[in-house]
Amino acid sequence: MSAGLELTLSSVARLLERSPNEISAQTRLVEDLGVDSIGFIQLADLLELTLSERGLNSTVSDGALLSFVTVADVAK
Repeated sequence: MSAGLELTLSSVARLLERSPNEISAQTRLVEDLGVDSIGFIQLADLLELTLSERGLNSTVSDGALLSFVTVADVAK
């Protein structure tokens, strides 16, 4: 598993208060996890903060947020 996917899986699990074992790369954010528009923004903020703490700069545009269907999409 790539580091980016692992980071995304743990972030999604943390945000949604779920076990990382319940989530896979193919898990759909809306249909399977119930992520809503606020959840997408919270996820982007959490990922940006986590990456920043690791010395990496990354931002997610609002338009990109809406294009994410699966956890793997976020990791890319």
